[in-house]
Amino acid sequence: MDLDLFEPNNTAVGEGSQEEIHLIVSFASLLSGRGLSDCQNAEDPSCTSGVATLAAWSRQYAYEYNASATIIAPRFDYSHPFTQQHPLGWDVNRLVFQELLGWKLFLARLWFLESDDSGRNVEGLQSKELPLLISNAIASPADPWSRYVQQIHFDEESSVALMHISEDASTVELSAGILSTCKNLLDYIHRVNQQSGCISNTSPYDSYVNRTYNTSTDSRCWIPVILSDLTVYRETLLDELLTHEHPPALFVDYNGIEVTLNSGEPVKLTNGDSSMWALSYRSGSRLFPLIRLTKENGKPAFNNVMYEPQDLRDFPESAKDASYASDIGQLRVWADAASANDPVVGQSTEFPEAKTSDRLFVRCEAGECEHGNLFTDAMRWATDADFAFENGGAYNGPGWPAGDVRVSLLWETIPFANNVCEGYMSGLNLWKLTNHSVSAGTFSFANTAEGGNVIQVSGLRVTYNTLLDPAIGRLVDLKIWNATQDAFVPIERLKIYKFATNSYNCCCNDPFNEMLTTNLNIPGEVPGYDLPYLEQQATADYLSNLNETYVARLEGRLFNDTANFSNLDLSQSEDDCSQGVQYWSPSYQTCFDCPNIDNIVMIRESSDALVGVSGQMDEVLFRTTFINEEDFGLSLNIESIPAFLSCSSQNGLTPELVRFCGGTDPYIVPAGGQLNLELAANFGALQPGVVKAVVIVDVSDGGDFPGCRGSGMHVDVELQVLPTEALNQLGNIRIVGFCLAGFILCGAVGFGLWCLINRQKHSVKLMQPLFLVTLCCGIFVMGSALIPMSLDDEIVSKESASTACMAGTWLLSLGFSISFAALYAKLKRVNTIVTNAVNFRRIKVRERDVLGPMALLVVSNFIVLMTWSFVDPLRFERDSVIGQPWNTYGLCRTNDTEGVVLMSLLLFINFIALATASWEAYKARNVSKELSEASRIGMAIFSWAQIALIGFPVLFLLDPTNTVINYFMRLCIVFFSSMSLLLWIFVPLVWKNENAGGMSASTRTPAIAQSQRRNDSTIMSLSNSGRTNHKAYTMTGMRNVDGDLEEKEESSRLNSSIFPNTSNR
Repeated sequence: MDLDLFEPNNTAVGEGSQEEIHLIVSFASLLSGRGLSDCQNAEDPSCTSGVATLAAWSRQYAYEYNASATIIAPRFDYSHPFTQQHPLGWDVNRLVFQELLGWKLFLARLWFLESDDSGRNVEGLQSKELPLLISNAIASPADPWSRYVQQIHFDEESSVALMHISEDASTVELSAGILSTCKNLLDYIHRVNQQSGCISNTSPYDSYVNRTYNTSTDSRCWIPVILSDLTVYRETLLDELLTHEHPPALFVDYNGIEVTLNSGEPVKLTNGDSSMWALSYRSGSRLFPLIRLTKENGKPAFNNVMYEPQDLRDFPESAKDASYASDIGQLRVWADAASANDPVVGQSTEFPEAKTSDRLFVRCEAGECEHGNLFTDAMRWATDADFAFENGGAYNGPGWPAGDVRVSLLWETIPFANNVCEGYMSGLNLWKLTNHSVSAGTFSFANTAEGGNVIQVSGLRVTYNTLLDPAIGRLVDLKIWNATQDAFVPIERLKIYKFATNSYNCCCNDPFNEMLTTNLNIPGEVPGYDLPYLEQQATADYLSNLNETYVARLEGRLFNDTANFSNLDLSQSEDDCSQGVQYWSPSYQTCFDCPNIDNIVMIRESSDALVGVSGQMDEVLFRTTFINEEDFGLSLNIESIPAFLSCSSQNGLTPELVRFCGGTDPYIVPAGGQLNLELAANFGALQPGVVKAVVIVDVSDGGDFPGCRGSGMHVDVELQVLPTEALNQLGNIRIVGFCLAGFILCGAVGFGLWCLINRQKHSVKLMQPLFLVTLCCGIFVMGSALIPMSLDDEIVSKESASTACMAGTWLLSLGFSISFAALYAKLKRVNTIVTNAVNFRRIKVRERDVLGPMALLVVSNFIVLMTWSFVDPLRFERDSVIGQPWNTYGLCRTNDTEGVVLMSLLLFINFIALATASWEAYKARNVSKELSEASRIGMAIFSWAQIALIGFPVLFLLDPTNTVINYFMRLCIVFFSSMSLLLWIFVPLVWKNENAGGMSASTRTPAIAQSQRRNDSTIMSLSNSGRTNHKAYTMTGMRNVDGDLEEKEESSRLNSSIFPNTSNR
């Protein structure tokens, strides 16, 4: 940023510890008095206000308070007749500020830099001795003002670095560059203070640069002060400046817009170690705003700030020094020059007297007047407005004859320096303004306070009836000029019209000022704002551009129709809106027809009936989505909902949904938005059956069109209330299962222990203890399966029940395979020996020779079970009876194909084992009764086959929903299978052992030898005759099978007698 900062000359002054300086921001007019003829000399009582008065009073205060310096920042004056008529025009400001009073700068708003575009010559104001201070504006090099605009004014006498931020009067938002400009300038001032040594450097780089390149010996501390000419309150402005790294020492809002500050009371704002003073007040042409600043020694800050405002009209005689008299005398000379410079701006017919000097006759407050027509026509022409108006009390003077119209006549008619004010208002507020005017005005030539309410208009035809009651309203008709139709047409209530009036009405004339500013809230309306254009100048320009004589006449712009008693009433209230058909718009103050608000879509997650169990408090969710397809928000409200339905809190309820579900507040669905509503059905108090209910959701406006209602949404809900859930659990019958399991386990353990105790007994040895113990182990494992089979979700969790499903399968399968492997091994050994005996072959079958098939069966089962457990194990699940969802039963099932295949493979393996064992038992059916264990094993196997052939089809045919019968059937299959095997094998064995007297094998050898000899004789005789008896061979074969039960010598003898010719083989 290329800133023209007008660098200081580094001459320090005023270093006292309690040094006081004065700051005055002046709005005083150039001349004292109202017009050019006022203030003829210093003693003239009409010398009120003015810059000469302000300068004299500031000198007196400087002397009284011993101020070391006074900074006066005057506002550029363009509105006084003096600047309008003086030959120098606006340039006369420099003549007064610099040449007469010796001031060092002046202030203006941003529009001033564009004044050249309006055709005005302001070259006389361009001076480096009197620069224009605007900190947030930089003129381009091609701009004539580029060398005469300051961003910072370094005041040598006071050490104040003064900045000034401004904006256009019509600006609504803060320019993006204002804040950044302020911060950049504050940083620059801080750098200057660093270079002067006032502030210590914070970085080695800064210290090096200052030591190397700064040759100044001045230790002055420049104190940053910001003057604000902003016209709209900025909420963050003070915060942004205060939190800046280098805040200003003082911020002065001389437009009084900072609402966070008390008007006229300096406040010290702090932020940590940073602080700044802030002052807000409303400036004016008659205000003497003295700001007293006490400098803090050696720092760019103020110890104290005081604000002492005075009214310039209270200027004391003691302040009228010689300089004041001299200044008034010089101003008088220049005022006379302005009076002599009275150019002709146009021609007109005769204008009558507007107001007598005694103010007893006021023509323009009685109705339409010629002066009002001229000035309102001029303002309407200058702003291209739809209509213009002005209060009737503004017009003064005796009028003027037909002929030339001079500038002085315009100022004599309106002796007030009022700018043109423009804005935009609706037909409704135009009606309010004109209705107030005709209802509150007296329409009398007498000068009264109420008479000032009568307005003069241009572009309007206002018809009223003074016989109507003012409280009701006297306005009966209101029309506005339509250039397209070339006629006056009735105003439209919500149409926006551009208006023009004077600045007094926009700012100060109550109640018109509120009607033109704060009350303009209808969309499209713009509050009135001042233009840099005096209404006298606008009228002069209007007459100059007419190119014809202006005819002063009455045109019926204000017409009193005493025959029309029908007052015009454009007001509406919310009570006037038809319920449900129209809605009230507060912003437009109007009833509008409701739009179609039925365009909302309801999507249900499922149309199926909700199913629940009677008497249970569990909630069943019902989800519905409402989608707003309108381009405005809609309000949904639950108008009716059954008691058994409520909003679900499963996914959390926002406070809005809580109030919506409670029926206290509606739920607003924005345009394009949606409401996901989850309703929970409580079946606790419902009786079994089908319940149909309707949730009525009222659809209305969501705030844009209050009072408008749609047709509503009907959410049909159907509930199928089931009887209390029947779980069909095992209940107490599981005790039978546990008892049977205990019986089997006790039997298996008991017989196993008996075998171990009696393992040396002949009968036990004959049956092989290893075989018997293995058989008991298998039965023990298989019987253990009844325990997990007796578990369901009544006493364990569903996960534990699933584990029990697979555990039962493991126990049954492994128990079966172990038992059957032992049976098969025993039968296979018997049949092998018998077969070889028949063929006269000597063979010895050892135990390990038959362990292979046994191991194969067990390992096959183990592999299949392990694979099944990992791939797709059985799981405990509940199924419902078809058509009876409340009636459920638990079962173990596999869900995937892999599980079914593995289960089928396991059944197939064990079926093959059963079939093979049955075949071996069939083959051993003719074994000698003396060694009848083979037949007993066969009977056990055939018992298993019978149980399987009968039990499994019956189990398959049973109703799976009858869990008790199914469970009992499975108990019976396992129990009878296990016990049949134990009983067939062990009961005869125990009985035989007990009847044999418990003789061991050694004590029974002679008897066995005798029996052997008988059998040997039989065998030999049969052999010689060529005939054999299979039963006779059986005993010998079995002795070979059980050769380990006898001593080796006995076995050898027996084998030799059976096979006499094989002793040498």
